[in-house]
Amino acid sequence: MIFFLYLQVAFGIIGKEQTFPNIVRKYEITWNREMKSEIRKMDKYYSSEFVALLNEASFTKDILGIGVTQLYKANYAKIGTYYQAFTCLSTGVERIGKLCLILDSYIEDKGKFPDENYIRKHGHRITGLYESCREIAGNRKFGFAFPCVLQDSIHQAMINILHAFAQSSGRYHNINMIAGKNFDNDCVKRWKEEVDVPLYQKCVSKRKKEKIKKTAEAAEMMLGDVTLVNYISEEGNEIREIEAASRETGIWAAAVPYRQLYMLQIIRFFVQVLFGLEGEARKVSQEEPMIIPYFGEVFGIFLIRTLTLEAEKHGIYRMNTVVTSEFSIFWKGCILL
Repeated sequence: MIFFLYLQVAFGIIGKEQTFPNIVRKYEITWNREMKSEIRKMDKYYSSEFVALLNEASFTKDILGIGVTQLYKANYAKIGTYYQAFTCLSTGVERIGKLCLILDSYIEDKGKFPDENYIRKHGHRITGLYESCREIAGNRKFGFAFPCVLQDSIHQAMINILHAFAQSSGRYHNINMIAGKNFDNDCVKRWKEEVDVPLYQKCVSKRKKEKIKKTAEAAEMMLGDVTLVNYISEEGNEIREIEAASRETGIWAAAVPYRQLYMLQIIRFFVQVLFGLEGEARKVSQEEPMIIPYFGEVFGIFLIRTLTLEAEKHGIYRMNTVVTSEFSIFWKGCILL
């Protein structure tokens, strides 16, 4: 706009007696008034349901991002980080699953949202939400850009552990143990046994495993007599030797990228179902005020091809730096939102 005004002055379209800064200021004031007027009008285009859905999606995206980031950091030396990751991921997966069910019901009822009882009956059952979303995707024959069915046993173990943590017996396992309750639902222990160990066996090369072993032996030989180690592993075993600590650290460092990758694939499944429902829901909703948000603008970070496809194609996990339109950065195992 400023360049256009400069040309007008240069060719005499605008009188030279008007100073250039005054002209620019005049046009800026006029433009700002018009924009503020349009922004005030925009309030009429967004319904209360639109705002609620958008806020819920934004919150869900953020806690999923935090959960995936913390999942990368959790190990035997940072047991508390497991609980941070599980809290965020179980909550986030549950919420995005319920968003899918809400939109599906909205489509089936021709533009009517479900009542509270419909949403409450699903509770915190993440495995049930996953199966319901699979059924929705199958019935509606969605065409997904990425693999839809999570058939790997490790994916299923992750979903089952998040489901267990979402239940009170999982979230309050430590309190229950102190209180003398008999059932055992230690999600951190299960994660190590059902997720990390299988990932290490499946995804890490023999050469890498041998290097981890030799590094641990060398650390014990050089530092064993002068180093005090005192940790408790995810399984509850005491770690008193530097060789055991080095080995556990090596296993964690080798397996953790795949741990994060598999979790992203689970999230991506729910995001794709949500995107498919979004398009159909918008067809049955009224145009003004707008009711259905564009969820792609919220959850797009989880569908960026460079995050996962290279790893899936080559069986290698490589984390690239990616900056999206939302200015989210996925870098070195962290999602910074």
